[in-house]
Amino acid sequence: MRLLLYVLILSSVVLTNCKPQEDSTPQFTFKGQIFNATTNEVPVGLAVTLQATSSPDLFTKFKKEILGTAITDSMGRFSITYKKTSLPILTLLSQFLTYNDLPINKNVDTIFYRSTKGTLVYKLISSFPLTNMDTLYLDVPPIDLGKSWQIYKISGLLLNEKIINFRTLKTVNFNTSWALGYSQYDSIHWYPNKFKDHYIGLGMRGDPYIDTIKIKYR
Repeated sequence: MRLLLYVLILSSVVLTNCKPQEDSTPQFTFKGQIFNATTNEVPVGLAVTLQATSSPDLFTKFKKEILGTAITDSMGRFSITYKKTSLPILTLLSQFLTYNDLPINKNVDTIFYRSTKGTLVYKLISSFPLTNMDTLYLDVPPIDLGKSWQIYKISGLLLNEKIINFRTLKTVNFNTSWALGYSQYDSIHWYPNKFKDHYIGLGMRGDPYIDTIKIKYR
């Protein structure tokens, strides 16, 4: 009887130790919706991949980890659940787009806007209005692919403040310039270092955002 008791106890210990341990690694859910704000369309059936990578360090071997994949639904939505990773950089990849430096090891629910065009607003401010003899020159991004930048001219009698809207091609990063009179406009393109105040850098986000450039020209 005592021997049988020992066997039962020993079997219980063995079975307890053999039970599979649950994975306690934290999990996070990355939810998103991809939306084309220019055409008001969503990509249906688009395969997206969530990828974690190491820092671009020359002294450390590059590491890459695929955290999960998903297919966008009829509303352009997707959801990927992944386990906590030690890699610091998170990227969302697909055939048509890439989004970098996303929040990692966090629950995320956001909208990714795709756009090819945007609205650019020039806010013109002056202490003294333009006269009949004045012309203000502005460089404006093109509205369509393959076209060059536009030179927009405003002649005479411009009030102390004016706002002009342009519907343009989305340009992620660019420098625009302005000048008061053609002589100055010609000079700033030949001698840009002498007219640094006439160049303005802008990171244009495109639809549905409206980006603004403020110019004090006199």
